[in-house]
Amino acid sequence: MAEIKKVKNFPHIDIHPSLKDKLKAVQSILQSEKYHELYIAEKDGNAIALALSWLNTFHPSAKYIRFFAGEEQEENVYIYELLAPLLGSKSTQDKWIYSCCSNEKDNIAIVEEKGFHLFRRTFEETVGVTWMLQHLDSQTIDEKITPLKEVMSDLKKKQQFLSKIKTDYEQTHADNPVGCFTLTEWEEILRNDCPDESRSSVLFIEEEIAAYIMLHPGDTENHYEIGWVGLDQTKQDIKLLKQLLFSQLQMLKDNGVQTVGIEADSTNPVARGLFDFLELNKRKSWNSYILK
Repeated sequence: MAEIKKVKNFPHIDIHPSLKDKLKAVQSILQSEKYHELYIAEKDGNAIALALSWLNTFHPSAKYIRFFAGEEQEENVYIYELLAPLLGSKSTQDKWIYSCCSNEKDNIAIVEEKGFHLFRRTFEETVGVTWMLQHLDSQTIDEKITPLKEVMSDLKKKQQFLSKIKTDYEQTHADNPVGCFTLTEWEEILRNDCPDESRSSVLFIEEEIAAYIMLHPGDTENHYEIGWVGLDQTKQDIKLLKQLLFSQLQMLKDNGVQTVGIEADSTNPVARGLFDFLELNKRKSWNSYILK
């Protein structure tokens, strides 16, 4: 029989070998002791199951949780005992969020039994640049495409763009609201995300933002990541956004980039529309479940 214990110092815990590999996903949180709460099921001096929570200042109203158990089937029983204090504790947060891969059926069944429901699917794929170019509208955009670097050096355009990304992010994260940040703080958030300011683009039409796509250098010189994307709120012209992406991908290809990584949330209709030809709903996803 295992004993359920609340732990303050993770480095002092002896972890059973069957559990150790499973903790790699949260290793940085555990090693840096940035968790909010940490509970273990301990048997014969070793942790055989573990559950933790942590907080996120960017989304301050939620408590994030993960749980893990060793290989033996009976150890999953302790997950329920570990979740009881984790979900029972009161704090300034008003919701719990659990995320996992869409194929982790056992864990999904556990959280659904606890009352969680799916509220977001996140799709991450790596796609060949040449293949993507073949599936996008190649029509040239008549309007001038402005590099992010130029936008950020023009006070009016910078304010417009920061307001736009702030609004877009807030609208696509309504279930788990972002904290209150000033435009100055949003500029820091943007820069910390390290977009390529020469290749990230904003399209202005009649001095209003019609579309934007952020590009980020990847781990290798022949790979890039597609980051935040957005459209004018009223027109929502997906065709225009696809044309903008085509021009960016052509530029990347001309500079030797072979693959791009994409990330699209089910809560973001613009991203879903931009990548609709990938049929993401048929693919594996990172699922997030919420309990209020």
